[in-house]
Amino acid sequence: METLAKSDVFFFITSVAVILLTAMCLIILFYGIRLFRTAVLISRKIKEEGDAISNDIAAIRTKVSEQGFGIKTLFNLISGFFGNTLGKTARRKKKTSRKEDGKGAGDARRESGEGGHVAK
Repeated sequence: METLAKSDVFFFITSVAVILLTAMCLIILFYGIRLFRTAVLISRKIKEEGDAISNDIAAIRTKVSEQGFGIKTLFNLISGFFGNTLGKTARRKKKTSRKEDGKGAGDARRESGEGGHVAK
């Protein structure tokens, strides 16, 4: 009788373990399928962007073969990649240097005791 009770406990524990392992495997399979789908979507996007880059390079190649590769073409190519950011940066630096020059000149006048006060 004691062996019958031990075998019932063994089968009960084994059944619970099998159910838990099955549930864990199903959860892992569910997330694995989602991960695989995401990887497929990413690879498709990479392929599309690679094709677009390939087409852009082919267009550049045809322009170079038609017009030749001069300095103007190189400048247009670089400006096409960076847009107007190069010009904006240069303008900002010029404005900043003017402000610094103005502050420096005013500081020198104050230290020497010259001008700066306007009569009312």
